[in-house]
Amino acid sequence: MKINNEARLKAIDLAKNARCFPNIGVLGRYDPLTQIVTLDSIDEKTVSLVSEQNDFVSKKKLLPLLAHECRHWFDHISTVWGRQQLVAIYNAMNARAVHGPQEYHRIPAAFRQITLDSYPRYFSTVTEDHEALADRKTWLYETTSGQRFSYEGHMLPDRPILFSRFMTQSGKDACRCPFSIESLLETSAVRDEMLLTSVLISELSSEGRLIEGKQFADDSLKRMYTPQLVKYSVAAHAVANSLHLTDISTAIELSSQLASVCLNLPDSSFESLKIPDNLRPWSHLHPHYLAQRDRGYLFVAISFHGSLLPYHDAATWVDKSLALAGLGGIEALNTLAKAEISGHVETLDGPFRERLLKLLAMGEELFALRGVTGNLVKMTNEDKWMPPIILGDGFVLKSGGFKNKGIEEGLEKYIDDIWDIEGKMREFVDACGM
Repeated sequence: MKINNEARLKAIDLAKNARCFPNIGVLGRYDPLTQIVTLDSIDEKTVSLVSEQNDFVSKKKLLPLLAHECRHWFDHISTVWGRQQLVAIYNAMNARAVHGPQEYHRIPAAFRQITLDSYPRYFSTVTEDHEALADRKTWLYETTSGQRFSYEGHMLPDRPILFSRFMTQSGKDACRCPFSIESLLETSAVRDEMLLTSVLISELSSEGRLIEGKQFADDSLKRMYTPQLVKYSVAAHAVANSLHLTDISTAIELSSQLASVCLNLPDSSFESLKIPDNLRPWSHLHPHYLAQRDRGYLFVAISFHGSLLPYHDAATWVDKSLALAGLGGIEALNTLAKAEISGHVETLDGPFRERLLKLLAMGEELFALRGVTGNLVKMTNEDKWMPPIILGDGFVLKSGGFKNKGIEEGLEKYIDDIWDIEGKMREFVDACGM
């Protein structure tokens, strides 16, 4: 079953506009406004080759990409951070749809939250030095701090931004990027993608495992040291540098679990974060990072605390690092996060409220399965835990529950409704601050 091309293109454009979940390439996207996954590089024929012929090339093309984008969905609906953003987005849409200007303040607030989760491109730099770009040896890593700007363009000393700066072994700048929510989301998505790729390779013959395994290792290393893709690897680099790790899979696993923990810390717990010795020179900035509930800063601070610990396994390291950081441990955080996710939230009446309530209920169920460290959720042929998934030819791989008037009509109407309300919200945002 397929949706029309106009609806497919609208879904893609909505995902491009919302930059919270990075969409650097065109292979796949997840959109926080519609909660739709679009896999531009996959078509119905690829799916048929997987399901009917168990074709390895097609499985390698489809399944890791699907795991990557679905991880964004899981993190969006079943973490403390994601729940906060969903409520903000849907309340903003309902405010614009049926409420008066007295509720419109929710609209710029929601868009600002999405923007700060990734930061505008201005704050990221990639060298144009071709010699530096060609240097694929181990990067040098440095944590720095900058400042945000007011609407009028003035620097804001009480609004710091944490940066990761990378240099080549020869000392040349490679890139710099903010340590943002975006970085946390991507390290977890890359982890799920890599795990599934490893599983697929393990099912091959010994010769196939040797060939594909080498290609997988080469590709993984290349992605770690590609400046244009640094948002996908910065969290893993941070952990690897703290613990002096050289194994990519270990760094990715650690960074994924720690990222999930950071996405699940309730706002009320931020003030308990102790400043690590590595960040003592920034003691004057520490309160500002906490006031912003900066989850990127949280990640780096916990990883610095964890640098004092020996590494045996990911769960133990994360648990003890949390304790050193003054945040209890995994069990204590699970209790706090569960209370937060199951607690009452204000939801505005309007045409989008019913879907929000369904997402919140589903997120609560998923959290019970995933916990604060983001345990893997098995993907099945059932739609229960899956978002709507649209392929490059319009084929609907998963309907995501849109069955009320037929998959195509229901999903197409939903995309049109979000498209219209998103446009109206952006019109209002453009009118603000005049």
